[in-house]
Amino acid sequence: MPKKEKPPEIGKFEVPGQPYSTVVQVGDHFYFSGVVAITKEKKPDGDAENQAIKVLQKMIDLLAACGLTPDDVYSATVYLAGDMSHYGFLNNRWEVMFGVSRIRPRRAVVAVAALPFGCEIEVVFDAVKQS
Repeated sequence: MPKKEKPPEIGKFEVPGQPYSTVVQVGDHFYFSGVVAITKEKKPDGDAENQAIKVLQKMIDLLAACGLTPDDVYSATVYLAGDMSHYGFLNNRWEVMFGVSRIRPRRAVVAVAALPFGCEIEVVFDAVKQS
């Protein structure tokens, strides 16, 4: 069984004292922690729609740092704060990110009472390096 590792380039996305790993790699599988859009002051970075755009871009950046692309993502869970009022916008942006993938990732979307730092969206996702 492969051991768990942290991809070397991921360190630039982490802050000192962070209590979790941004991504854990086990063999060809990559397990990404929740991605939110926050400012340096740890405040939500824009409204819900701007946060969605920034979260998806951050996902692309994290994937690239691991030598992956959105086509390598096979599973995702999206958390929306409060209600599902931004579900349509999320789907439109999701289509932009994954629309060209032959097989799009499976996805669950869940409304929750609150998210870290007062954010409106958080995405947890997994990817596997294609051979």
